[in-house]
Amino acid sequence: MAGFVSKSIDHFSDVITDSLGSTYSVVIHTFIFAGFFLLRLAGIATDEILLILTTIVSLEAIYLSIFIQRAVNKQTQRLEYAIDKIVQNVCDNLEQPLDEVVGEIRKTVLDTHNAVLKKVAEESDQMVEEIGHKVESESDELVSSLTKDAK
Repeated sequence: MAGFVSKSIDHFSDVITDSLGSTYSVVIHTFIFAGFFLLRLAGIATDEILLILTTIVSLEAIYLSIFIQRAVNKQTQRLEYAIDKIVQNVCDNLEQPLDEVVGEIRKTVLDTHNAVLKKVAEESDQMVEEIGHKVESESDELVSSLTKDAK
């Protein structure tokens, strides 16, 4: 029973909050306030009219602030829920692709490392071969020059 009453009050509060910002609300309030001043034509003293009007406006302001705060609280809950959902969605979507991206980066680094090692090894082999040819060539020239000098 308490849940039903709470839901009924919530629904009533939502209807009032939704209608307060409407053009109809402005028109109705204008006619009500103008109607209070028409009470002067009925012979009611201005001081009494202002006292009643001030009391009603004060009570209305209190209730309006309650309804507005309630609407702000509900909107805050909706925003927090939406933010939590977005954060969870982002986290869920990042976990798998992030692992894939890290895997791809790791593979690229290893492939690059292997390619660099292969290139260094090829260039080293080529340099060793060139140096070997130069040493052989210079050795042959040295042997040739020493044999000429010996003769």
